[in-house]
Amino acid sequence: GAKVRFRTYNGHYINAFLGGGDRVIAKAITRWGDISTSRIIWELFKIIDLGNNKVALQTYYFYYLTAVGSGGGDLVSSSNKYFRTKVGNWETFEIVYLNQ
Repeated sequence: GAKVRFRTYNGHYINAFLGGGDRVIAKAITRWGDISTSRIIWELFKIIDLGNNKVALQTYYFYYLTAVGSGGGDLVSSSNKYFRTKVGNWETFEIVYLNQ
């Protein structure tokens, strides 16, 4: 699938901290300082087409973006409690096209 980045309105890139296996944030603070406007591998997501406008987003290190509880909770790429390396309901997102 295609590799994409997601940028917020004010220019920060969404990233899977450490390339996956941790939190998902729109402002990366690391031991090297604020790198939120840099283009780094943590910001790359591979789109996995599941059909019917549904996709999964895979991180650089092969974790999947996870909406805990299928939504209404945290957005993570993994954690000790929600370790996801396979696509399930929590890793499935629907693309909603807006009328222009």
